[in-house]
Formats: sequence, C-alpha cells, structure tokens
Amino acid sequence: MKLEQKRHETADKERHNLMRIMYTDPASEQEKYDIEKQRLELAQLRADINATNTETENKSAIALHNNAKQGLKAAQQNQQKLHKLAKSGLGRELKP
Repeated sequence: MKLEQKRHETADKERHNLMRIMYTDPASEQEKYDIEKQRLELAQLRADINATNTETENKSAIALHNNAKQGLKAAQQNQQKLHKLAKSGLGRELKP
C-alpha cells in the first residue's frame, strides 16, 4: 500500500515536472537567465568601482600625509636657517 502510494506520488511529480517543461516559454526562461547574469555583472562592476574608490582614497591619504611631512620638514629647515641668520646677525652687531 505505501509502496504503491509512493509510486503514485513519484509518477505525479514526474508528470508535473514534464508538464512544467513542456508549457514553459524557453524565451522567458532565457530572459530570466540573462537578467540574472546582468545583475551579477552589475554587482561585479559595483564591487570593482568600490575597490577603485577605496584605492584612490588610500593613495590620496598617503599623498596628503607625505605632503604634510614635507611641509613640516621645509618649515623646520626654514626656521633653522632663520635661527642661523639671526645668530650671525647678532654676532656681527655685537662685534666692535
């Protein structure tokens, strides 16, 4: 009895699957696959854009940091030059 019921259910499932395949529109199925493929490609492009933006932001931050370091170094060098000039100027004025 249970075996016969199982066979009947299996036959119904097979018939249902066969009818689904027979009556589906292959063009609409292909369109669904194409749309899904395009969605995946779009997601990949968005990920690439985000990666590029992140890389650009990192490079900009590094460049700003390097420029700031160079600016500080130049300011220190200028201050040292001014200090030397002031010392030499004071030294000349103090000499008789």
